[in-house]
Amino acid sequence: MNGKILTLVTIISALALGSLTYQRNLVWQSEEAFWFDVLKKAPNRARAHNNYGVALFEQRRFSDALPSFQKAIELDALYPDPINNAALCYAALGNVDEAIQMLKKSLELNKYVPEVYENLAGLFICKKDFDRAEKCVNNALKLRPHYGKAYVQRGRIYLAQMHEVEENNAARRELLVKARDAFGAACTIADFDHDKQTRAMYEQLCRQCAVS
Repeated sequence: MNGKILTLVTIISALALGSLTYQRNLVWQSEEAFWFDVLKKAPNRARAHNNYGVALFEQRRFSDALPSFQKAIELDALYPDPINNAALCYAALGNVDEAIQMLKKSLELNKYVPEVYENLAGLFICKKDFDRAEKCVNNALKLRPHYGKAYVQRGRIYLAQMHEVEENNAARRELLVKARDAFGAACTIADFDHDKQTRAMYEQLCRQCAVS
């Protein structure tokens, strides 16, 4: 091989490698693009569909993300992540009943996940089903006694119940104190001591209790 041909081959090879690197950078410039590329190569991977859905969910594209989670469930009915993620999508889209059914399905696969009970509690609060919400909070705290989000949900239950009480200052006061104690637990004995929003709510409830 003479010098000119060798030089030409070297240049072509360098251009080819540069092109591949450029294409790879284009493919991987976002989580969405990365997982979309994975799906083109492995369309029957449940995890790829789930992760692609997560990338869309994080952009708040809930309607676009839901089919990906549904496809992941179709491919692997025993894979809990897309079930939980689909529930979050349904909740974000305002379909609380469907979200509850999805989380119940998740518990059929694994009943020892405190996050599922905590999410269910929030959905039951939306439906004003406070008894079931309280049971879900209790289940979450049995599994993880220092679970701050579960204490926050307990506080939300009491605050929501306050709005259902009419002209009964004693009952409202009792619920207010319970809400304060729940948010206080989230900040002091649980894992939410770093959460500014929760601390702010706790401080506000302390002030309300002091003047009520």
